[in-house]
Amino acid sequence: PFIVATGAMSVVDPATCGDHEVFKPDRWLHPKLAKALEVNQLPFGSGQHYCLGSNLALVELTVAIMIIARQYQVNTDDKVDWVDFPLLRPAKPFGLKLQVLNS
Repeated sequence: PFIVATGAMSVVDPATCGDHEVFKPDRWLHPKLAKALEVNQLPFGSGQHYCLGSNLALVELTVAIMIIARQYQVNTDDKVDWVDFPLLRPAKPFGLKLQVLNS
């Protein structure tokens, strides 16, 4: 049987990213590469090799976000314009200010 390591393919495929040895996650924001990310991205794996720790990782992330949200108010000085393709994101970088909430 022919088995393909999907994650490995997405890393070395010159059609998706010519400079695959450089860490540039913003490369996937280009509309041409969005489909390649959708097809090749498997953060926790799949099938019988699905990550046993995936649920724990998601719970830990949720708890971390809850702790930050309960202790800080997040503000920005700028009006933020959003782009919705391939995923919702700000059109340009902007600064955030964390203000400690009184307990």
